[in-house]
Amino acid sequence: MENAKRLDGLRAKLFAQTNNTGISLNVSSMIQPLSSALDILERAENKFAKKELAQAFISRLFDKLTEKASSGDSFGQFFSSEVVVHPDFQELTARAFIVRILSRETRPDNFVTAAISHKQRQRDAFRLTSGLSSLASMLANPDPDEAVAHYDLHLNCELDKAQLKITLTPKFVTLKRFVLVVTCAPSLEICYVMEMLTEHPLRDWGVFDIEGVEIVRRWYKMSWTDSCDGLVSRICGKLEDAVQASVDAAVKALQVPP
Repeated sequence: MENAKRLDGLRAKLFAQTNNTGISLNVSSMIQPLSSALDILERAENKFAKKELAQAFISRLFDKLTEKASSGDSFGQFFSSEVVVHPDFQELTARAFIVRILSRETRPDNFVTAAISHKQRQRDAFRLTSGLSSLASMLANPDPDEAVAHYDLHLNCELDKAQLKITLTPKFVTLKRFVLVVTCAPSLEICYVMEMLTEHPLRDWGVFDIEGVEIVRRWYKMSWTDSCDGLVSRICGKLEDAVQASVDAAVKALQVPP
């Protein structure tokens, strides 16, 4: 009996030590992931833009684009320039392009809402019952129920500048108007920059076509701390090439053969 009592005491001590060790291990296993997660979040925080950093990057980009575009010799001789800056996305020529890019990107925020929805075009009941005229209409438009795309685009965060439009209007009627739209769509870690250049012929006396013809459509991912000099050179270089090609083509067409 005395030996049995001694064994009972030993078992109780072992159980207490095992229980205490288990508690210690559980606490340690909880602290370690929390500490690692905190370190990861703190390191990542330094990469994410604050409002001031985002606005400084966009201002620097737009200012350099405006300065370089305005300093081109061919621009001043043949075109008058106009610069407009928007605090959101107002230019319709770039709207669908922006939505298509951002809707495919995985972003850790909702600074910009960009979505594409489709709505079925409804048949016109009156035209379906108007005899031969409806038949002619159906032959001309065989699929009136086709889906129509709608582009939903909103800048949800506050910025002083988000979109730049540089318009080059020709001083001579044989030249075309050029419109450059550069859009900055913010995200926490990067800035999406969309470049859209269009060419607009005259459609009436002193009135240029609104939609125009697309010449350049490109987009870039820029870190908020990147230098924008290379991007400015690339965008303005393409604009200069397009303008020069247009001037050369117009002059060649007007030249009288000897």
